[in-house]
Amino acid sequence: MADKEFDVKVKITSDAEGGKAAGDSLDRINKASKGLETSTATATKHINAMQGAMTSFASSARGIATVSAIIGGPLIAATKNYVSTIGMAESTSRAWLGTTYQLEQSYIRLGRVGAKVALPWAKQAAGLAEQGAAWAEKNPGAVEGGLEVAAAGIGLAG
Repeated sequence: MADKEFDVKVKITSDAEGGKAAGDSLDRINKASKGLETSTATATKHINAMQGAMTSFASSARGIATVSAIIGGPLIAATKNYVSTIGMAESTSRAWLGTTYQLEQSYIRLGRVGAKVALPWAKQAAGLAEQGAAWAEKNPGAVEGGLEVAAAGIGLAG
């Protein structure tokens, strides 16, 4: 089957006709996508095969994690018990406490650097989210129309 190509133009308005315009867009999408059932069926078959492989991998990973927890859990618990009981009284425990303190301090320093680097992005994201929320509150019809178009796209893919 030859590939079909079509363009989708979405226009969102903030007046009462936003819903009708979205419906008209959906109609145009449906008309343009006639005959794509075979392509989407093939894509669905491949996606399902990938999902099966991912499920198998996840099952194996859960098994490995379970075995690791069964073996490692008691060892970690015993180590923590030893360190909390002995404290600074013995050289291995002192070394353990010193090392874990160094790790904690390193994580704090890494976190500080990460926060400095990510802060401008977080501020920008917060500003954009605020603008988007304000726009959505002023234009609920357009949001509804956009969701209808998204639902139609999901329907085409399914």
